[in-house]
Amino acid sequence: MVSWKELRELIVLRYDMKVLNDAEFLLLYDLYGPQNLDLPCDLYPHFDLQNLTEDECVVQEN
Repeated sequence: MVSWKELRELIVLRYDMKVLNDAEFLLLYDLYGPQNLDLPCDLYPHFDLQNLTEDECVVQEN
């Protein structure tokens, strides 16, 4: 099964090869667009509460 990202890349490739016209490309590219933002989560370290310093933590007591 193809991922959404791979499918979008395939749509762009087919458009570049002149298989799809402008209207088809815009329709398909919009239709198979991501529902969520494509955030580069792999670029950030994993969250670990034990590794936070005191100035990174804020505690609100009532």
